[in-house]
Amino acid sequence: MIELYYPKDGATLSLLTNVQKEFMERQFAGMHLPLISDEEEGKDESYIAELTIRWIKDIYAPDFVDNYEGNPDQINPSKPQYLEFAWKSELPCKLVLSRAKDFGEPDVKYPGNPEDGEIIYPDDVEYIRFARAGNLLARTKYYWKVVSLDGKYESEVRSFETTDEFPRAIFAEGASNIRDIGGLPLAKGGHIRQGCIYRGTSLENIVCSGYDLTKRGKYVLHDILKIKSDVDFRLDSIGKLDKSAIGDDVSYNILPARGYEMFFTDEHLKYWKPLMEFIADENNYPIYMHCSAGADRTGTFFQVVEGLLGVENKYITADYNITSLSLRERRVMFGNGELGRFYGGYTEGCDEVELVSKNIEAFLIDKCGVSKATIDKIKANLIEK
Repeated sequence: MIELYYPKDGATLSLLTNVQKEFMERQFAGMHLPLISDEEEGKDESYIAELTIRWIKDIYAPDFVDNYEGNPDQINPSKPQYLEFAWKSELPCKLVLSRAKDFGEPDVKYPGNPEDGEIIYPDDVEYIRFARAGNLLARTKYYWKVVSLDGKYESEVRSFETTDEFPRAIFAEGASNIRDIGGLPLAKGGHIRQGCIYRGTSLENIVCSGYDLTKRGKYVLHDILKIKSDVDFRLDSIGKLDKSAIGDDVSYNILPARGYEMFFTDEHLKYWKPLMEFIADENNYPIYMHCSAGADRTGTFFQVVEGLLGVENKYITADYNITSLSLRERRVMFGNGELGRFYGGYTEGCDEVELVSKNIEAFLIDKCGVSKATIDKIKANLIEK
């Protein structure tokens, strides 16, 4: 006999931690920059970035600091919420998750056919069994049951739904600041499709120090998310790295990108076309894209991609600023960030999101040599109605 305790059948569960929820609330309430006193006026941007997460240290993680040596316990608020499951049984059991009611093939397919979640089993308590599940999809209905290890007994089937919230954070041990750009809502309805493109930090300690994927981290990216392509934005990886830390069977591609205004100079416009063509090819999905911190080069690239797809500026800003929750990195976007250059032709009352999208498309076609077919393909692949 297996008796399920929680979650209750039909529960709605959030994949965001309390710190992530408060971060997003502050973003959308215009509170990501706290009130600055007169004596603090004129401080540089790094100081303001410090102010944006002071509340994290005060409330949630007093040991969270922005350097490796000062953070030996790897305080990492960029990790998602892992859901807890509990049941009672006199036999050792396992948790089974599925997006299909019959635990077969789900109706909705995602690139790479990812697993339905990473399941972690802590030390058992006598007669009661626990498990945690993480790295799940957002706004998705799941079914779950508990089965004895000998296969003779199984529990009733229950369901739960994950909330429609951004970000869909991912935890791959040894790295940080990982999230699916899928789940970002579009201004005209729908979302960016989940499971296609992930952004994050570097995964090895070869090109630059700071992150080094563990065995568990590799398992999440390779066996749970089923990453097929690793795109490295770092120019300094050339000659130093020739394979992905995720696995030898993962395609490793050095496709340089530059940070901020540098990426829009004539010298570096050549880097846009191969990147856009790569993400236009669904055969490359799921893709993991990164620089070192997943902040500057990565942040610049995804501001443009998200603007092209029709994401509202407030979500693009939030997606950039969320980097402040990661190990050792703090960022804050002022104004419209790099999208500010795409507001040409703005008049009061016009559709701001549509204007930015059209101007980005024109930039990619006219300045970077990206074809209209490539842009259409990106939209077809990544826009989920």
